[in-house]
Amino acid sequence: MQEKKVALCVLRKLYRAPERSSSLLYALSTQGIPKKRVITLLNKMYEMHLIKNIEKDESKNRLWMLTREGRHLAEKNVFSILTNSILTKE
Repeated sequence: MQEKKVALCVLRKLYRAPERSSSLLYALSTQGIPKKRVITLLNKMYEMHLIKNIEKDESKNRLWMLTREGRHLAEKNVFSILTNSILTKE
């Protein structure tokens, strides 16, 4: 499923190190993943408190990182459970 692939790519990138929105969008667009889909996933992950913005200003080029909860789930290697919850949350 394309959506799971997007979510996994985002989570793995953020698990390694904080990443700017524009870098995430560029990296995933080179794999043929629509930018709009990445933005939707980032917004859902933010609403679920799995990622946070670590910059003071509200620029479009935000620097994201996993929250403690997001990192905890990532460390347990439950990416599929996490992506399912991201994709099913309305």
